Amino acid sequence: MKSAISSHLRTVLSGFVLISGIVADACGPYNPIIPTPDFFADTSMPENRSDAEKQENLILWQQLTSTDIPLKDIKEAVYDDNYQTFHESVYSSKPGNSNRFYAYLRNYNDDEIKEFLSTAKLIFEKRSEAISPWYYPESKQEYSCNYLSGLYQTCVSAHASHRLADRYALQAVRCLFSMRKYAECVEYFEKTFDKYPDSNLFKRMAINYVAGCWTRLGNIDKANELFANSEDIYSIKNVDLVEYMSERNPDSPALIEHIRSLSNDSARLCAIKPLAEKILSENRAQHRGDWEFVLAYIAGHHQKDIKTASKHIRRALTSKFSTDNFRDHARAYRMQINAENRDRSTLLDDLAWLERRIHILAPDANEWNRILQNIVYAHWVPVLWNRKDYATAIALCGYADKLFISRQLHRVYESQNHDNNYALVTLDEIRHNPLYFNYYDYTDLSFRLMESLSSSQLISVKHNIKADTPLYTFLRRYARTDTDYFNELIGTLALREENYDRAIQYLSKVSQRYNSNLNTCSEGYLSRNPFAEYPNNPYSDKSLTPENAKLSFARKMQTLLVKMNKAATADERGMARLRYAIARKRSFADCWALTQYRKGYILHLFIPALDYWEDDFNRLDFLYSFDDSEGCNALFEKEANEALAMLTSDEARAQAHYILGNLKTIVKNYPDTPSARFLKTHCDNWSDWI
Repeated sequence: MKSAISSHLRTVLSGFVLISGIVADACGPYNPIIPTPDFFADTSMPENRSDAEKQENLILWQQLTSTDIPLKDIKEAVYDDNYQTFHESVYSSKPGNSNRFYAYLRNYNDDEIKEFLSTAKLIFEKRSEAISPWYYPESKQEYSCNYLSGLYQTCVSAHASHRLADRYALQAVRCLFSMRKYAECVEYFEKTFDKYPDSNLFKRMAINYVAGCWTRLGNIDKANELFANSEDIYSIKNVDLVEYMSERNPDSPALIEHIRSLSNDSARLCAIKPLAEKILSENRAQHRGDWEFVLAYIAGHHQKDIKTASKHIRRALTSKFSTDNFRDHARAYRMQINAENRDRSTLLDDLAWLERRIHILAPDANEWNRILQNIVYAHWVPVLWNRKDYATAIALCGYADKLFISRQLHRVYESQNHDNNYALVTLDEIRHNPLYFNYYDYTDLSFRLMESLSSSQLISVKHNIKADTPLYTFLRRYARTDTDYFNELIGTLALREENYDRAIQYLSKVSQRYNSNLNTCSEGYLSRNPFAEYPNNPYSDKSLTPENAKLSFARKMQTLLVKMNKAATADERGMARLRYAIARKRSFADCWALTQYRKGYILHLFIPALDYWEDDFNRLDFLYSFDDSEGCNALFEKEANEALAMLTSDEARAQAHYILGNLKTIVKNYPDTPSARFLKTHCDNWSDWI
């Protein structure tokens, strides 16, 4: 049987769906980013050995001069500026340079440092010329190697009694190496640096040149040994790098950094497993925690063997590590493993520890926030959700959502209120700021989790999340749990479920101020009336206002439900059923803000957006509970046709077709009804009859 619903109404409804779909593309829903930071490597690790040596050298210069001098000023003078700039900065009578290292050299008249750095910069320039294939001196006297020979003699003479003797000795080695006097360079090093400890920075730096000399002299074994001793492991040739270094020094910082750099190379990292097990079994490493963590990460991340990973991570955290940084990453990785094991024994302590790592003044706060979000979103939330522990999942997720953004917004709030002490601003105060309210609370992951529940499930969450437990008390400092927030969402979920008694119960408790501040209200989406029918219809109900739209909708739908079942006549019951079907349909279409917080297509609860790297995201397949446009259309067709079939009088049928926009049907089939007479005197536009 052909549907009696007008094509006119279908066009209007589908048009509104199309419009709201366009709006959705512009303002959501957005797929949340779930970072997948590396729990084994570290973004703050030095890029290479040379960078680490430079940093150590800067600190030594600072200790030699003044700890009040910023390292960046020392770096500018020692590494960045050339000989001419340096000379002008320390000897000019009008320096005009704000660099505090230069100020120290001028004001203290430290000629020894001035002379050394001048010599070192000249050596650097002449070495660069000597090794450049594009350098062609104008005369033999200007040839760089001849110039370097004189600088070498300067360094040898200064080394005898100078307070910068070890620095001069390094420069002498550089001169000999650049002049290609490899055998002489080896001899000079062995004679000169013998009295210096192996920990001396300049001895370690000189070893690299001597190792290079042995390479050029054809003794690769000797060169490799020296490169290993100086931690220049990437210069080692023709051997298995990890095995070679671990045999000599399994606690080598350079070796551990190298292994950490392989975190995403499954084949190369897993190949280290037998070696790590051997080192631990033979008790050859002082920093056993490093190697236990290696095994834990291989087992958990690359082999998906959580039981073995748990065993090794426990051992790691009771052992000594080479650095606090590596231990911290191991502890974070244990949080991930604990989630897989559903082990909450250390969760509260671990969260408090991580929170300190995310302090707004911490230099690596952003990276540790990414680690926290990964642990919560990609590991703890799925475990809790699958066990139907919705309250803990939402509280933990809300905590992760708000912790870092709230600290960033302290500064935003401060600038809005001219308050210079941002530490005194509370999260609740920030939420009253227009920049914050609803923008973050309705787009973050914890809200999506809440929105995917049934109203009865969310009611349980509302009560359970307020439990007086140490974990919930800790999480509630950032996770949103205020009454208006929960009641408004519970009422909205109840509207979706057609549970109008519950919707009225909870929506009536929501404050007027809260309703007015909803984005869907302020942007006008709640001004759309689902009960407004065909233009000029004398039977339309236009009494909804945006501030109480959801509550009014619930009450009117409840009234229609009662009429559908208990009205005295079939006409009254049929008309109530038709109006109910239309309003229900429109609450999912042009009036979508009554039942949703965004209008758009989303297959899953969330499909995380790309973070930093090509494969840097995790995906959770929680089905989003409200994406039933096809179901709504089919239900509307069925309900409307059955409502029309219930009507017995011509006037009731005429009114129903007027609501549906079937004007021709009224004139043709019910010409003597009051609705037809109204139509003949009010509807004279050609577009009304199409």
